Amino acid sequence: MQLNFIMKVISFCTIGFAGDAAFANYQTAKAFLEKKDYKNALIAAKDSMENDTRSLKLHGEIHLNGTGVSSNASEALFYFQKAAELGDAEAQRITGYHYQEGLGVESDFELMTDKVRPYHSHPAFWAPFSLMGDGTALN
Repeated sequence: MQLNFIMKVISFCTIGFAGDAAFANYQTAKAFLEKKDYKNALIAAKDSMENDTRSLKLHGEIHLNGTGVSSNASEALFYFQKAAELGDAEAQRITGYHYQEGLGVESDFELMTDKVRPYHSHPAFWAPFSLMGDGTALN
């Protein structure tokens, strides 16, 4: 009973600042993770997985790292791919890495390039590679 109240308060406060319920669910899930309440973290993240890449990636990380669940790279890849399909550049890179390294799937460079190629034109895909550690552009 008290847990549901806490979830609603966190959601209400977050919605007031962020403006969307998906972000509130994500923040609630992160709060549960910090408290090591993995069951409720998964429930909170699951509430916004249909359209929120943050929650999808969080689910992927939970399954990849085995945080409160058995580590399962295939399950993690499923969530990262869904986030990639919604246009999340980080999830696109992670998905490509899974195919390259064979995490949760058989290693397949050709399939990896097919999975990642549609996102190459998106500027956010290349952002982490465009700057050196000191902020200067790579040539």
